[in-house]
Amino acid sequence: MQIYKMSHCVVVDPAVESAPAIVMFGGLYGWEGQWFVERIPAALKSEMIFVLPNHYTTDCSDCLNDLKSKIDDSKISSFSLCGYSRGGIEVAHYIDLKPWKILGLIDPSAPTMGGYAEEVFDKVKSKIRCMYNLGNWSSADYYPKIQSFHDHLLAIKADMTDAAHLHKNMPKFFLEKYGSDFK
Repeated sequence: MQIYKMSHCVVVDPAVESAPAIVMFGGLYGWEGQWFVERIPAALKSEMIFVLPNHYTTDCSDCLNDLKSKIDDSKISSFSLCGYSRGGIEVAHYIDLKPWKILGLIDPSAPTMGGYAEEVFDKVKSKIRCMYNLGNWSSADYYPKIQSFHDHLLAIKADMTDAAHLHKNMPKFFLEKYGSDFK
């Protein structure tokens, strides 16, 4: 396994013949980029390529170019896009950038908090994998937006798990639950 600290992201390369690539946007308070490396289960680090933007404002295309500079496209079996916390809004932002296999939402901010409609994911609901703990958001003023988005995902029957994990632990548990879906 190789870890590359690139201009726009960290790339975790399992150094295998072929692997899926997962772009994972993080959130506030430095919970992004390098912070994710220790939260990815070891088994997944040996099977999948992780592209971890240094900041949630980093352009996804720049991260994909960083990836391409280290790993040839022929070694990438599929691309998926995930967003943790504030990074969930970035999944809405880049929804049409590539034909993503999976769209992962990890205890995400609501898309309405970034100017998108709750329905932004309706057309791709079969690609959604989501893990929420509404308790992680209950003390915030924006809880009604989070709860409304959570309820919308339930209404469209997105693949979603409610889990009682602390916010900072959600990436690990999300990957443990849904990791095999990225293959």
